[in-house]
Amino acid sequence: MGKFDTTSHDHGVPLRERYERFCGRFVESRNPMMAFRLSFVVDDKATSQWVFEQADKLMADPEIKQRIQQMRDEAATATMVKVQELMQDWHDIAVADPNELISYLRLCCRYCHGVDFAYQYTSESEWALACARHVDLGGSLTSMPMATGGFGFNPERDPNPLCPMCFGVGLGETRVHDTRKLQGPARKLYSGVKQTKNGIEVLMQDKQKARESLARVLGAFKDGWIPVTPAVEPAQPISKTETAERAGKTYLRLVSG
Repeated sequence: MGKFDTTSHDHGVPLRERYERFCGRFVESRNPMMAFRLSFVVDDKATSQWVFEQADKLMADPEIKQRIQQMRDEAATATMVKVQELMQDWHDIAVADPNELISYLRLCCRYCHGVDFAYQYTSESEWALACARHVDLGGSLTSMPMATGGFGFNPERDPNPLCPMCFGVGLGETRVHDTRKLQGPARKLYSGVKQTKNGIEVLMQDKQKARESLARVLGAFKDGWIPVTPAVEPAQPISKTETAERAGKTYLRLVSG
């Protein structure tokens, strides 16, 4: 790269560093003259023709050509890696199960699994507390809470379809899961929480938008045709080799026109 040295000492920046900068600027802009002006000190009196000639000399240098190609290859590889990561994110969001973040449950009532469908306590201690509370409130000994339904109530059990109290419907409960424990696709689906006047709202990424973005990169949208999204089944992760490489090349072709 020693053919061009008219600005080797401008502002104390080594010439080789300016050559490197020129190559990088050219890869970014694809404009030799712009790359030259951004990399070397150009006198205000310099004409565009002079700048063109100097840039043209650099572009003809074999070492410059080789370095530019190296930079292009590195940029293409980095782009494909980014596209692969982006596609994997879209894929994971598209197949993530919202139930891992928030779910609505129908759980048994106190009578569902009690003996003869009587009120069931979790333990004798709970029954004893109920009795004590009854006395504290002025209740009589003859009307003490009964434990005929037995003990062992488990609020996580399903409703009993024969229950005469809830008629098998059970009790509804909305449950927000511990977001610190989210893993895999569910963690990518999660976007935060917002406190509203009605309580906590769990924010999620747009699953449909993720599916459309993934389909568009993979070339599914052609001639205005938009595929109908089928029910999502457990899917294998996107290939980190062939699929990513193909998507990366597609992406580069689109952005380069």
